[in-house]
Amino acid sequence: MLTVNNRTIDELISYAETRKLQSESKHETECIEGIIYILAKAKQQDETECFETRKNPIITKEVSI
Repeated sequence: MLTVNNRTIDELISYAETRKLQSESKHETECIEGIIYILAKAKQQDETECFETRKNPIITKEVSI
């Protein structure tokens, strides 16, 4: 499972969603939406690679952001 500064991607997405609701400008909202998109893509990639690794346990890959 991916983590950033000891926080899971799900925690980071949840935090970003909360910040998006609190944003005071359109620019800030758009930036946060971009971050959420990147985090969601990283989570999707991690889940795909974890599935591939389970199918073939010899293959291992460390992912970092």
